[in-house]
Amino acid sequence: MSVKNRFQKVQGVLLLVGVIITGPISSADSPRSGEAQSPDPGPNAHVFDSSMSMKNIDDSPRPGKAPIPDFGPNVHVFDPSMSMKTIQKTVDTAFDDLEHAQFGSERCAFLFKPGDYNLDVNVGFYTEVLGLGESPDDTHITGAVRAEADWMKGNATCTFWRSCAGLAVTPTYSDKTTQRGDNRWSVSQAAPFRRMHIRGNLLLTDNGWASGGFIADSVVDGWVDPLGQQQWLSRNSD
Repeated sequence: MSVKNRFQKVQGVLLLVGVIITGPISSADSPRSGEAQSPDPGPNAHVFDSSMSMKNIDDSPRPGKAPIPDFGPNVHVFDPSMSMKTIQKTVDTAFDDLEHAQFGSERCAFLFKPGDYNLDVNVGFYTEVLGLGESPDDTHITGAVRAEADWMKGNATCTFWRSCAGLAVTPTYSDKTTQRGDNRWSVSQAAPFRRMHIRGNLLLTDNGWASGGFIADSVVDGWVDPLGQQQWLSRNSD
């Protein structure tokens, strides 16, 4: 028997991105009494056979763009097409609620899709800030992603429970204690700083005491000033 004839007599199935292509099926291949029927592959799988019109196959429905899942009211997903003013208001409102919430029950997460943003992201208790790009440089914030100890007059020994990851930051924010070009991450324990690219300097206290922190897989283009930090752990960072 030739390879061609053998191929014509055997049912073939190819599953590729939700498309099932079947070869000719003879009457001998039909389900027999008592045999299990083929399972329903669901609405996103399309079953074709060689007797169908190629035009109909080409015009078959394709899965659309998946909507953003509903992660609940405490998770905010941003993209660069959104109003920076609206994003800033959301970030500020969360910080106002969480700046002093050391033992509070509220939680908050900011997820930034790749692109460029002009924002001052002040990170309070129980807040996570994440860039969603493959590389930290895919998601770039001009302004700040900062943690400070104003709530304890510069003493950061209780600035816990917050984190950021996957972002590039060009520091342009300034105030009485922070100069333009400095990004301040004044924390103690449980406040990891991962996969970050600081296109400037990084300050690890708020001109007062601080007690511990963690940096991993990050790059700081300028210098890192520990100031009054009592302890700090860095891994795979430049």
